[in-house]
Amino acid sequence: MEGSDDLFPEERQALLLKLLRAKGRLLVQDASTQLGVSVDTIRRDLNRLVRAGFAHRTHGGALMTAKALNSLPGHCTMSDPESSIGKKAASLVKADSVIVFDSGCTCLEVAKNIPTDVAFTAVTNNLAVAQALARRPGTTVIVATGRVLKGSMSIVGDEFVRLLKSVRADLCFLGACSIGPETGVGAFEPDELPIKQQMIESASKVIAVASGEKFSATATFSVCPLNTLDAIITDQKPPKSLLERFEAFEVATATP
Repeated sequence: MEGSDDLFPEERQALLLKLLRAKGRLLVQDASTQLGVSVDTIRRDLNRLVRAGFAHRTHGGALMTAKALNSLPGHCTMSDPESSIGKKAASLVKADSVIVFDSGCTCLEVAKNIPTDVAFTAVTNNLAVAQALARRPGTTVIVATGRVLKGSMSIVGDEFVRLLKSVRADLCFLGACSIGPETGVGAFEPDELPIKQQMIESASKVIAVASGEKFSATATFSVCPLNTLDAIITDQKPPKSLLERFEAFEVATATP
């Protein structure tokens, strides 16, 4: 991972917590390599996570605590950026459409903000989205069996990929750990890659939903190039230089 030394400490610690949640444990040396910062920086960041109650230090690394588990994305709490993005994105859902929802809190906010009188079909690997939509009148929710990632409370595995291949969706709401002109859409968890990529293939239109901080973030894995997206819905307008590069890829950017 390159460029993480340009992040604020809080942003870097959020990345560390995401990595910790994905595996339940984290090695200092591995995190140093992935984030492109010194071992001492990682140790300091982990010590802050320990003081916040999210991690236990071990020899050479850290373990996730119960507090971190209970604050996983599957137990999302609403934030202003995610809520505003969710309201804007939800307005795109039309009656009788088929919508694919990716993992993540922002996709959950999209689902929560769709008017209850809009009947549609939801296909998702996001357990929180499935739960939020399952009792709505007129909404059909489709999931598949597979392994649940503790870091995102999402389903992964070949069976879900096979299901997605049979889907012809009108719209996909795609989560993103990072977004950039060179790197496209990024993710931290390799097991999510085939799911996200098949979601894109199965949808007529792909909308990335991500807060503005994702424009300066870096992620380990590339999901897709930027020109795969039809639009990005975010909470703040990107800088002019970045906006012009998005427009060069014919990717629209919308804010609430």
